[in-house]
Amino acid sequence: MNKFISEKQRFGATTKQVFGSVTHTSFNGVYTMSTVMTVADLLRACSFDLIPQHLKILYKEIQRVASPSRRQGFEDYCYKHLTSSTEISGVIPPVLIGCMSEVETEFSDDPRINDVLVMQPDKNFVVDGVNRLSTIATILGGYDQSLLKKIKESDARLKRRVDLSRLLQELSVQVLFIFRKDKALSEADFSQIFADVNGQATPMSTNKLMKLARTDDVVMFAREISMLPIIRSHGGMSLDGNTVTTKSEFVLTLNSVTRFILGALGGERMQGKVRGVREMSDGAILSQKHLDPIRSDLILFFETWIDYQGENYSQDRTGFQLVATLIQGLGLVFHNLWITYESLAPAERTSLLYQAAKKLGGLDYSRMAPHWADCSCVSLNENGSYIVNTGGSTSRKGFAKHLSNKLGVQYRSR
Repeated sequence: MNKFISEKQRFGATTKQVFGSVTHTSFNGVYTMSTVMTVADLLRACSFDLIPQHLKILYKEIQRVASPSRRQGFEDYCYKHLTSSTEISGVIPPVLIGCMSEVETEFSDDPRINDVLVMQPDKNFVVDGVNRLSTIATILGGYDQSLLKKIKESDARLKRRVDLSRLLQELSVQVLFIFRKDKALSEADFSQIFADVNGQATPMSTNKLMKLARTDDVVMFAREISMLPIIRSHGGMSLDGNTVTTKSEFVLTLNSVTRFILGALGGERMQGKVRGVREMSDGAILSQKHLDPIRSDLILFFETWIDYQGENYSQDRTGFQLVATLIQGLGLVFHNLWITYESLAPAERTSLLYQAAKKLGGLDYSRMAPHWADCSCVSLNENGSYIVNTGGSTSRKGFAKHLSNKLGVQYRSR
């Protein structure tokens, strides 16, 4: 049993005492202690404002260090769950801290009583959880921001952050301290452990994230659209697929319908927010209250567009009507019409949207239709067939402009 040292409470003091459960055997000389701490106490138990240069380089080389979108994503995740804005459960993964100092431990003989770890906070550094801790440090304030890329943030976000700061103060999280009992973790030890932990994590594809999502209101709306009788009668929607091919049984993908909804709701800017943070133009987090005003009209618009294509919608497997960027461009068309008609009475607006969808549904979407000659995002190949000649966002916008022109409505980028 190692010598026990009295705790010194203030951050910046030589040592700090932590209670938890220490592994009784080592992993090639390395031990861990599992414990629970408030986030404020955790920030005082590690060095988040005295990070040595070699670790700053390490953080930047191995992972995307606390990018604004990742920080905002975690911030909004915490806000959603701490304010009970969703009934779906969530969790904050454990934070891993490496002790680059000599430590002392005291084991308890009673499994009901915690073990003790005494270490030096100013020589403790984050192994896993840089994004989580940097986000929390930003919200609580008073910590070094040298790792963080600064961006202009909306007034709505700053207002939410005030509320979140109060809620985070006493939030407790799982923490795992990593240390050696015979000596301090060296730079080589820390670098290797950091690489082992972060290098084994495989980023999840957007499609897989969507497939699993249950708190994403847009994705859930896309699932709702996929269950419409007219969609199911033509082959339904794939949760996994990226594109619809000549051999596909389905006619839509979750990715394309999600982007269709995002475009319909917020235009081109919003359509790029398939994953990560989604803020409306006023800075509010996208939620059901933003979807509800357009929900019934958007379903009517999409159903009508498909209905007036008849059997060709699913039988012509090479037509542009099954191309993801055209469907996404159709969402931009809806958004443009919604803004154009926003001053009208709801019933009149719905009628105009229906007439627009009916007219668009009557177009020839085959790849040899002459009207594609006026579409900026396609070109004629040597076989006399039109093909898409631009990237995703440019194609979406090109199709939106072309379809709007067919309606006689000016398309405005917003």
